[in-house]
Amino acid sequence: MSLIKQLATRALKFTPATAEVNWERIETLVHGPGAGYDKRTINSAVFACLMAVATAYPEPPLVVMQKDPDGNDEHLEEHPLQDLLTYPTPDGELTMEELLFWTAWAKHVDGNAYWLKVRSGNALTGNVVEIWPISPSVMEPATEKGDNGRPADWISYYKYHITPSETVRVPVKNVVHFRLGLDDKDMRKGLAPLKALVREMSSDNEANQFIDALLKNYAVPGLVVIPAGGVTISEGDADRLTNKLRQKFSSESRGNIAVMSRETQVHQFGFSPKDLDMSTLHRVPEERIAAVIGVPAIVAGLGAGLERATYANFKEAREMFTEGKLIPQWRADDAKINASLKPDFTDDPDIYVKRDLNEVRALQEDQNSKYERLQKAVAQKAWLTRNEARTETGFDPVEEWEEADIAPPQIPPQLQQGQNQNQPGQNGNGRLREEEEMLNEMRTWHRWSLKQIEKYGRIERDFETSHLPLSLSGAIAGALEEARSADDVERVFANIWNGYP
Repeated sequence: MSLIKQLATRALKFTPATAEVNWERIETLVHGPGAGYDKRTINSAVFACLMAVATAYPEPPLVVMQKDPDGNDEHLEEHPLQDLLTYPTPDGELTMEELLFWTAWAKHVDGNAYWLKVRSGNALTGNVVEIWPISPSVMEPATEKGDNGRPADWISYYKYHITPSETVRVPVKNVVHFRLGLDDKDMRKGLAPLKALVREMSSDNEANQFIDALLKNYAVPGLVVIPAGGVTISEGDADRLTNKLRQKFSSESRGNIAVMSRETQVHQFGFSPKDLDMSTLHRVPEERIAAVIGVPAIVAGLGAGLERATYANFKEAREMFTEGKLIPQWRADDAKINASLKPDFTDDPDIYVKRDLNEVRALQEDQNSKYERLQKAVAQKAWLTRNEARTETGFDPVEEWEEADIAPPQIPPQLQQGQNQNQPGQNGNGRLREEEEMLNEMRTWHRWSLKQIEKYGRIERDFETSHLPLSLSGAIAGALEEARSADDVERVFANIWNGYP
């Protein structure tokens, strides 16, 4: 039986009940030191951050694309690699969404995640027909030494622990090894964020344990009854008074009326909920845990991020999380799939695997903002055709709307050359002042745009205009959206100025 078939039959389809797998070790990786089924110490802040990453990671589907001679991308829906990425296991045991969820989880726990390729026929050259996840707690890269005592290569094989006392060698070409960066101590592996969070997890857990112990073991009474005037009562009288108060005010009798037979003082004693507020003890560990894993606290639902949470800043945090955390992870893992899995199917450089980011909600422009932007671009024949606007919103072009739909900015009547300077209702000086104001504003916009490019490398905000007509200001603003250099700005204003005095 081939090596891969041995793995497939003996260890690939294990369940949490399998005795051969060291699940306590896996629990330790996920939940921190001391975790296990007997004394489980799950850190809720770490778990929340891992859930945020792993839940968002599978959102864009993996698609196989081909670039045509014109540079356009075409989705190869019938390609064998696409079939594998859609159905990674033969009988639907795992979906690709579940596999990607686990991949993100394992990478952020251990720094490494492994996909095992199962081939048909030859164990080294056969077609890849299945993909299975292998926990980093039971697989690791191994390097053999050469005759000179130095490493023979970077990774000779992957050591797979079938049982604690039995390992098998898995060829490098049968493993897709995802890393979270590179560990400087061992560059064959990725960085494990949880290893940097041991102190923070311990502090957060200790805060929970402190509150738990305080509530359970801090044996103080809720009320203290003190005889007035320094009178001393017997132990029997004290017990009878205690039983009387318990009967009157415990359980459903809470809030009842008490009439004491002798002069006494009743004092409330103990901690109020406000006194037991330990949020400060959690705040610092939560902030550091969220920062190390790379999840905004508000996205993970942690208290450190919910104090000032609103819909607007949650949306911004979600977009920041997607652009700053997830997109780099998608890009890195796509590169690994193209380097380690795609060659098993094709050597065509124009075929590649990527994520379909059009399916990521956080990256999609708000529809109201999109329509407002396009309406401004199309209004009064500014700089975009109606068909171009329809295409951007997903609608088919209208054949009757030809390219003539777009036109250069309309010249304001006040600036048209040869226009009669003496129109009714206006004097020459007023028209000249208005023309000068418009020209000065365009010159100001020109200088302002050059400063924006010099400072930011692009136009970061809108220029507020009060003298230019919508057609002209819309054309300038639309053209400047693509400006990335001073030369781009000069070209925009050179073209805009054509036909104007």
